[in-house]
Amino acid sequence: MDNELYEALIGADLSGRELRVALAVHRLTAGFNKKSVKVAALYIAKMMYRDDEKAKAERANVSRAINSLIRQRVLFRDGGSRDPITFMPVSEWKIDDKSTVLKSTHCVEKVPASVLKITHIKDSKDNTTTDVVVSAPAEQPAHAVAEKPAEKPKAKRNTFTLSNLLADNPYGVSEQVLSDWLACREKLRAAVTVTVWKRVNAELAKCVAAGIAADDALAEAQEAGWRGFKCEWLLNRNRSSQPRSAGPDFHSGDTSWANDLGPL
Repeated sequence: MDNELYEALIGADLSGRELRVALAVHRLTAGFNKKSVKVAALYIAKMMYRDDEKAKAERANVSRAINSLIRQRVLFRDGGSRDPITFMPVSEWKIDDKSTVLKSTHCVEKVPASVLKITHIKDSKDNTTTDVVVSAPAEQPAHAVAEKPAEKPKAKRNTFTLSNLLADNPYGVSEQVLSDWLACREKLRAAVTVTVWKRVNAELAKCVAAGIAADDALAEAQEAGWRGFKCEWLLNRNRSSQPRSAGPDFHSGDTSWANDLGPL
């Protein structure tokens, strides 16, 4: 080991973490007869804590300690974090004067204006912490704006599925016709709800009473491309599709049509 460098580290007024990082770099350079070494902050953290989870948690602190040592000219790195790191000559070290760092505890008092003011400062000899300025946690002002309550999610419409239709199918419409009818409604962007299906069943009851099977009624409504469904529409459609009966042919010589006219 480099005794001169080792003694300089002993005499340097470094923080605990800075000293441990410097010793790790010393071990990886002088300990292996090297002038510089490429080393990541995570590797040094593993040397310091011997625990992978702890090392990962302290990686950022180790990186800050390395940067602090570079700033104080204890270490030197020409480039970024992936470049080699080495020690500067002891004569060029610029160690921070730690005595100028405020080591005090601020006691605060809440005044009516909700502004925190310093009432007194304890002397550093009364402070049980190291390198830490402790202050009372700020209380939430009484007039603080309340957080906006989270909006309730919009309730989904009670849309029927094929299983719902089959479960409430008083007129025995086949599963295939119901499935096709649902697809037709979806294409027309018309949801099938409890109310819609109740009204459809009421119209199917009228169709059955008029002698039209429920299966045929619903199938024909799909064929017509109707968004809604009325028995009356179906009856009118059937009437218009039936051929008109032919009247008597006055030019065929058949005069039977005049038999009921009486004597001329």
